[in-house]
Amino acid sequence: MNNTYVFNYKRPYSLFWKRIKNTVGHNYDKEQNKMIVFTDVGHIHEIPNWSSCKLFLGNEWILYQKNDMEKVVGQKVKLNIKEK
Repeated sequence: MNNTYVFNYKRPYSLFWKRIKNTVGHNYDKEQNKMIVFTDVGHIHEIPNWSSCKLFLGNEWILYQKNDMEKVVGQKVKLNIKEK
C-alpha cells in the first residue's frame, strides 16, 4: 500500500528537477503564490513563486490517490489504465 508519493518540480531557469520524497500531501497557497508540501516525518517544504514552476507527479501519486479513495468509500477502486 502506498502511503506516500514523490513530488517533483522544476524552476524555469533550472536544468534539473527537484524531488521531495515521502510526500503525504501538498497544497497551493494562491494568495502567497507558494506550494506547501508535507512529508511523512513532519517536514513542511514551502516553494515560493510556484506559478513559474513545472510539476510532475508519477505513478505513485495515482496509487496514493487510489488508496485514499478506497479508505473514504470503503471499497476497492479499479483503475482503468491503458498501456502503450
